[in-house]
Amino acid sequence: MSDGTGLLDWLTTAEPAGAEPGLGEQGFPVVCPAGVGVADALVAWATLLHHHTGRREQVFRVVDGGADEVVRFTIDPAGRLAALAEQVTHALTAAEPYTPGAEPHGPGAEPLPVLVRGDGQVTGPLVLVLDGDGARLRYAPGGDAGMAARHAAHLAAVLAMPADRTVREVDPLSSAEQARLARWNDTATGYPSERRIEELFAEQAGRAPAHPAVVHGSTTLTYAELDRRSTSLAVSLLRAGLRPGEPVALLLPRTPELVVSALAVLKAGGCYLPVDPATGQERVAFTIEDSGARLLITSGRPPATPAGARVVDLDDHDWADEPEPVRPVPGDTAAPAYLMYTSGTTGRPKGVMIPHRGVVRLVRGVAYARLDATTRMAQVGATGFDASVWEIWGALLNGGTLHVLDRETFLDAEELCRALAGAGITTALFTSALFSRLASEDPAVFRPLRDLLVGGDVLPPEHAEAVLRASPGLRLVNAYGPTENAVISTVHTVAGPSGARVPIGRPVPNTTAYVLNQDRLPLPAGVPGDLYVGGDGMATGYHGRPELTERAFVRHDGRLLYRTGDRARRRPDGSIDFLGREDRQVKVRGFRVEPGEVETALLGVAGVSVAVVVPRRTPEPHLCAYVEGGVEAGHVRAEMERRLPAHLVPAHVVVLPALPLTANGKVDLAGLPAPEVATGGRAARDEVERILAGLWEDVLGVRGIGADDPLDRLGGSSLTATRVSALVRRRFGVACPVSAVLSARTVAELADTVRAADRTQVTGPRPGTATERTPLSPQQHGVHVEQVKDPADTQYNLPVVVDLPGPVDHERLTAALATLVERHEILRAGFAMDGDGRPYQWVREPWDVTIDAVALPWDEDPDVWARRWVRPFDLARPPLWRAALVRHAAGTRLVLDIHHLLTDGHALTLLMGEWAALVRGERPPEAELRYRDYAQWAAGPERRALSDGQRAFWEETFDRPVPPLDLPTSLPADRARPSVRTTEGGHLAFRFGRRRARAVRELARAESVTPFHVLLAAYTAFLGRVSGSADVTVGTAASGRHLPGVDRVQGMFVNTLCLRVRPSAELPFLQHLRAVAAHAVAAVDHQDHTLDVARHGRPSHGRHPLFDTFFAVQDTGLQRVDFLGGHPSWRPGLTGRTIFDLDLQIEVEPDDYAARWAYATALFLRPTVELFRDELLALLDAALADPGTPLGSLGEPLRAAASHDLSELAFDFDF
Repeated sequence: MSDGTGLLDWLTTAEPAGAEPGLGEQGFPVVCPAGVGVADALVAWATLLHHHTGRREQVFRVVDGGADEVVRFTIDPAGRLAALAEQVTHALTAAEPYTPGAEPHGPGAEPLPVLVRGDGQVTGPLVLVLDGDGARLRYAPGGDAGMAARHAAHLAAVLAMPADRTVREVDPLSSAEQARLARWNDTATGYPSERRIEELFAEQAGRAPAHPAVVHGSTTLTYAELDRRSTSLAVSLLRAGLRPGEPVALLLPRTPELVVSALAVLKAGGCYLPVDPATGQERVAFTIEDSGARLLITSGRPPATPAGARVVDLDDHDWADEPEPVRPVPGDTAAPAYLMYTSGTTGRPKGVMIPHRGVVRLVRGVAYARLDATTRMAQVGATGFDASVWEIWGALLNGGTLHVLDRETFLDAEELCRALAGAGITTALFTSALFSRLASEDPAVFRPLRDLLVGGDVLPPEHAEAVLRASPGLRLVNAYGPTENAVISTVHTVAGPSGARVPIGRPVPNTTAYVLNQDRLPLPAGVPGDLYVGGDGMATGYHGRPELTERAFVRHDGRLLYRTGDRARRRPDGSIDFLGREDRQVKVRGFRVEPGEVETALLGVAGVSVAVVVPRRTPEPHLCAYVEGGVEAGHVRAEMERRLPAHLVPAHVVVLPALPLTANGKVDLAGLPAPEVATGGRAARDEVERILAGLWEDVLGVRGIGADDPLDRLGGSSLTATRVSALVRRRFGVACPVSAVLSARTVAELADTVRAADRTQVTGPRPGTATERTPLSPQQHGVHVEQVKDPADTQYNLPVVVDLPGPVDHERLTAALATLVERHEILRAGFAMDGDGRPYQWVREPWDVTIDAVALPWDEDPDVWARRWVRPFDLARPPLWRAALVRHAAGTRLVLDIHHLLTDGHALTLLMGEWAALVRGERPPEAELRYRDYAQWAAGPERRALSDGQRAFWEETFDRPVPPLDLPTSLPADRARPSVRTTEGGHLAFRFGRRRARAVRELARAESVTPFHVLLAAYTAFLGRVSGSADVTVGTAASGRHLPGVDRVQGMFVNTLCLRVRPSAELPFLQHLRAVAAHAVAAVDHQDHTLDVARHGRPSHGRHPLFDTFFAVQDTGLQRVDFLGGHPSWRPGLTGRTIFDLDLQIEVEPDDYAARWAYATALFLRPTVELFRDELLALLDAALADPGTPLGSLGEPLRAAASHDLSELAFDFDF
């Protein structure tokens, strides 16, 4: 739904359903060969979905007899269908049980496609049913019958294809569909394609020399005067040495002189380069220098003349003399007519060269607007905006009149209407943003016009309908086209209500438009893809950028096409829907989001006239919505929460009287203010509240937090509370425990806590001098001890994977990593022992950093390769990390393996974020401290004093010995638990499901606790049930970044805490939750004390001395880091190790929780852990449904029929 690649995206199009009632329940027949089985159907369906969406990771729900399972596999586009069939057959044997409510949602969180053998009553947006009569495709009520019918036909086509065909060669479209696509692009019409612009102008000037050509205020130039003045200037340009095809810069505002100059350059055989003086001196200088223009036409001396440019000042030109004739330029219509610079995605503008033929095709022989001698065209396009090309030559090459309007006139609805009516203007082209603003002021503002074109962005349907109602005689045209295809490529005449989206229509004459998939194969109607345009308007390329030209202008069936970078889909009638910019797609909290989708929803809110959604990257990726209109921000946000999934709801809504516009009439994204939280909360009443509000604003990345605004709804969490706690300590010099921050619901409440706090000196690390040897921090010490016991173990390796969307500059990636290693000395650390056996760390000098370049065979799984690549580190020989850039059949992958001694979850997020920023050419802020500063402090008296002050809490917690947690294992009844703990591990991944996750968050909010506390309460209740113990210990993690100055320091700060809870069977879940939350918050507040394991731990016997199971809820933001378009993920499964008997790690997602349960394979088989998962989720469901239920009555134990040691289960699975 969010990225245009989901099942529902192309199923629910604007096409009205065309099937008779009830057909959706019966399904459309799928013609298929006899004997088609589940594997065959999966191969065909997965291939078809890959063709439609480009998605390689395929997940299906398969219902076959009594089995209801989830099947996963990865498509290799270069692989043959026969090889895919073998892969699918293997995937069916490794299928996982399907868990209702915990579907493994892909990007966009859409439901899974379902394959059913037999007559199973399974619902879903698309369900493929195999039975004795063949196959049929069912679709959900309210779905698109036409789309489902086409999908069934395409599926049948793939089923009939030979097995030796590769996946990327599959083209399921029928010959009738192919013929329709060809007909929609058969746009050839007659126009003077062999004549140049100045020739056609001369023809109009000779036909009506006294007719007004250009009007600006009181100035009027007739065709004869324009012809004479442009010829006079052309002579001067030739005398100045202008060469054929050479660019001439026009540094002029929107005036008649601009038109004179452009025509003069063409007459002299050059190509004109319009440069808007308002764009700023730096942009002007770049444009002229990059273009290589030697001649610069101005009106008055420019502030600074670029080096090597000769100025032709119109103020000094002698217009009085009758000019000598200019010899006509040979009729080469492929020669460039103009060079126009447009913004590039890399930040460097690129020059687009459009030939004469492209301009002539744009304005002659068109039917979507009446362009003739009666045309009076408004010019509102800025000098460097390609709309001016249509305005100027649309008038002058058809004998019409160009009316230059001042900016002050067309930005005011009343002034504009007066100007249009007073001058009798018939035709205009406005940007969507400017049109929407004017239409919201007065829908009748365009009534004097005959033809109005709107382009440059999405046309809001409600504004279009309002304008048409107020102007019955107006022809309103939605125009689309990139600069690279001469302004306009497709048009749609708006004739009535357009629904949720106004299409951009079909190609204009002598132009083509294709919606293609990732392999440049045509997509059927309704399926989103990449929009390519072509025809006679095509640019000749980017000036001086051959490599960019080669990437953007591609061959397709013998034709040259331009890849627009826009997402689109065709309607069944051939018209095209614009879906948004591909490069605006971002991942917000791990989900791909198209801002245009959110903008469409915003425009559906009553009172919103203009809307733009901007992805913000700090403090983490999120969406910010800016709207124009008489609405309240809170109302808009509430509407978004009602209409959209959580990951599509903007984090901030900013209401402005008017959105800033560029000189081109588009929304000026750079001019938008930083987001403010428009909650209407009261302002800070004193300095303490003001400072605290500022701290929260910095941490949350917002502005305008009021003293009484609810912090949890603004993004407050356990992690942000830890950061605020450290900032408060530094700013106010008071101890502010995390519990105090969490319990403060508003800035005002936190201010009360700060005012009442004891203003004693707060300890913390400070910058120190470099020493050759640095002691280990307490966090590092425990990891080091375990690693030294078995140097060959990889249990503390932290592999991170980034699947990148395209090729990567290996050299640039390496250079950025080298800078990162130089910035953070912990990345150069090694570890050794002194003469007394005490460990220390030392820092190596920088070296030539390298990244392995690996090219895998097409049939090798990159995960299988990575498991071999992840190997032990020699702690004495830094670096204790390695990186590889891996090319494989499905794309490019960056893999980083780093030792836990150097980093933790929060530090990894910082590391990957900084690395990506350095690759982009940014310079992230540097940390105030180094890790050695922290380690030195932690070994000193201040930290010992801090630890001593927290001792009493842990002494009380562990006043009695820790009992063993007697978990049911998969060991046979006659086999004892191994006396030596091993680290071989398996991993079970699953999701909680959106409904369950929402209920967890609602209960947390109602109880003023965090979702972590709710999940921890359920987990400890589960442990109590399966072990039969009412005294449970469990390990968990605290960030360790509560001290001043360490927030951005790279290194291992995470503290492992041992929580001890008592899940008595008679205790109501709500009371258990409150006790767990209070204990967890207190433990975090006392995390600086290192527990004496020898004193409080239990005898080992193959166990961890304090706890056997670990539990953590991760919200570090690692997967939300934008790393060159990919997103990092921690992949502990690549190590094949686990530190604990059971280790449940839960990753926070916008609508869900993704869980990864690691287990010791010496103790547990996968089916055992699957039973644990089912019982945990069942217990949680019961607790959420009725939190007052005693723990012992929460659901029915799933293992009631099994023996305690599960020996029968182990036997069945051949342990």
